[in-house]
Amino acid sequence: MNLKTSVLVIILSILFSSLYAQDPGTYLYRKMDTSKLLEEYGYANSEGKMIIPFGKYPYVYMDTMKTIGFVRTNKRGIWAINTKGQELFRGFTLDNGPDYVQEGLFRMYDKRGKIGFANMLGKIIIQPQYEGAFPFTDGLAPVCKGCISQKVPNGEYYQWAKGKWGYIDKTGKVVIPIEYDELHYSGKPVDGKIILKKDNVTYQFDMDSVYSAVPVTPHLH
Repeated sequence: MNLKTSVLVIILSILFSSLYAQDPGTYLYRKMDTSKLLEEYGYANSEGKMIIPFGKYPYVYMDTMKTIGFVRTNKRGIWAINTKGQELFRGFTLDNGPDYVQEGLFRMYDKRGKIGFANMLGKIIIQPQYEGAFPFTDGLAPVCKGCISQKVPNGEYYQWAKGKWGYIDKTGKVVIPIEYDELHYSGKPVDGKIILKKDNVTYQFDMDSVYSAVPVTPHLH
């Protein structure tokens, strides 16, 4: 190997290392202070400097923050924050914790209480505009306009009632019109079909042709 080739190999190695290596110096690491009666949590960088001081939030949910993390506040619900400690937006709460990330997206709220979708870079992908929404499955998510949240009878959970349902894709495009009265199975496809009801008629949308928004064989019930 001649000198010119050796220099080229070194340059390429440095280039690919810079492209693919993640800088651990930008990460934050969860810390716990047990010196007081109650445990307090915060985040420090790789040098040990506290970026999120102990006690600022009652609880933090991630051991390591690479891009964003989730924290619980006293009265404002769960929030997404970045590695600089800046609050980005309020997260959707599921099972007393932040919403699960599904297909790279999770639900979030704006100041009006409208639901949208964001990614783990802290970027809002689908602007908040819905009163109800379920996670994405196979590239589609059911969303609702005009829904209200109400407690399940004899239970501790809440459900969406009233309003109109439809489906969007991951660009936010409406692929099934938001005009249906009910979802089946929380909007999850059944045997490759989406099932919706309008005016007491049940409609099946085939996942393979859903983008044309043409119902497949309506069934009367």
